[in-house]
Amino acid sequence: MFKVGLFSADNKLHELVYRAVKLRFSSYLIERHEKLDEEIEHSLDLFIFDHLALTEDRMNTIQVFLKDHPKTYFIFLKNDKVFFDATDDRLIVIDHSITKQQLLKLIEKINRQLIALHPERLYIDIKGKQIDVLIKDIAYLASDNHSVNVHLANATTYKVYSKLDDLVAKISSSDFWRCHKSFYINLNYITEFKSDYLYIKDDIIPIARSYKKETKIRIETFLANKAK
Repeated sequence: MFKVGLFSADNKLHELVYRAVKLRFSSYLIERHEKLDEEIEHSLDLFIFDHLALTEDRMNTIQVFLKDHPKTYFIFLKNDKVFFDATDDRLIVIDHSITKQQLLKLIEKINRQLIALHPERLYIDIKGKQIDVLIKDIAYLASDNHSVNVHLANATTYKVYSKLDDLVAKISSSDFWRCHKSFYINLNYITEFKSDYLYIKDDIIPIARSYKKETKIRIETFLANKAK
């Protein structure tokens, strides 16, 4: 989940951010803050400041912060004063009169960049909202006609309207394996392994004939390395 810090006393800005961001991205947690401190600085993925929150001292702090935190983005809503030149791609200056649609478009662009910086998570759309799951918590993916069921280890299942190959392409973890054209499994959750099928917890996962030999070798190697 991406954490967003909103630094503003302006309720209109607060409402704008919530409408543009929170209603679209379940994977964003928005928090209002009055001032920066070390704990806040190290926990946020995106800072949003209105023009009243900008001071010269604060900008000097933020310029240093940008160098030390390569995965953090900043949005500044300016009025008539700007204390810096926006030369960093992660530091974005926009006019305070921005509309909800314009802000949403900007957040979506930043969102794509943040996703690329966090390969440990899988971001999926569920009924128009984006959510994120830790890849290590995914037990397996199962193709179902024009959708994919994302099965988590805690028994939660998400139905995603996507191709299995498209989701597989977003998972770089070597702990996953394709044992069937319709199944992509997390080897960590195998509880039993047979020649034609395996169990992930209580779920039976088929092993296709064309995948059988390679799957047997991969699982045995994985289990042997895990036992060391």
